[in-house]
Amino acid sequence: MMNPAPLIEMACAYWHSATLIAAVRLDLFSRLAEGPANPAELAERLKTDPVATDALLTGLASLGLVTKTDDRFANAPLADTFLVAGRPAFLGPALQYNGDVYPLWADLHTVVRVGDATRAPDQYLGDDADRTRNFVYGMHHRALGVGRAVAQVIRLEAAPASPTSAAARAPTRRSWPRPARISPPRSWICPGSWPSPARSWPAWGWPTG
Repeated sequence: MMNPAPLIEMACAYWHSATLIAAVRLDLFSRLAEGPANPAELAERLKTDPVATDALLTGLASLGLVTKTDDRFANAPLADTFLVAGRPAFLGPALQYNGDVYPLWADLHTVVRVGDATRAPDQYLGDDADRTRNFVYGMHHRALGVGRAVAQVIRLEAAPASPTSAAARAPTRRSWPRPARISPPRSWICPGSWPSPARSWPAWGWPTG
């Protein structure tokens, strides 16, 4: 008899992302970076319900995003690197953008039925400053991730000693290094509906970090 477990796992997979995005929206990892805490202590920092906070921490521990020693939780290395606000590789807004577009994915069956995945740009840009910020930073962080991956695989070999004349020093087609054939890491690419360019960007401007 065939085992339906793979189907059940697929159907429940969004529980993982919902747990992650809930923690990001609560800024849980940043508060936990202040020091290990039990659920009641962390709930005090977050101003959340202690029982529900305990359940969320248990879910995050099952995902390997936090660790538990006795009754105290702390960020796991992955969360400490990418999910703490202010860290160089912080991905909070990018993950919040994933949460913002979840309703579109939840309605995928309707899109397939009617054949129209178009969404007004104002759903992402302009009408809601927080969602606009998440979108811009989300695209920014994805670009940074792809850029870092590209930088790791492209080797720019040192040019050989060149003659003194400017004409001889001019690069030829053969002198350029051949870039490696690469594919962007799947973890940075998320298919879906991408909105049209904004008519204008909010006053807080472009991301710089």
